Amino acid sequence: MSEQLTIDLGDRIDPRTCPHRVPYELDGIFRCAAHDMAFVNCLREVCGEPPRCCFEPLDNSAEAVARRLEWMREHKQGSDE
Repeated sequence: MSEQLTIDLGDRIDPRTCPHRVPYELDGIFRCAAHDMAFVNCLREVCGEPPRCCFEPLDNSAEAVARRLEWMREHKQGSDE
């Protein structure tokens, strides 16, 4: 019998309430029990986007890319302007 265990992660995982997140001794770093205890930083916001599971596909639609680029422009640090 060669069955593989799969975990149905549903439509979207909220990393703040994810039951697979295991604390780790480094600030902001966790282990993911759903993915062979991989090191993750799933609570980090990136370019104004809310925290998301590191294993969910990234939204790379034109609208999402434009939104992230705009956020980066608005939050640019150390510019010569």
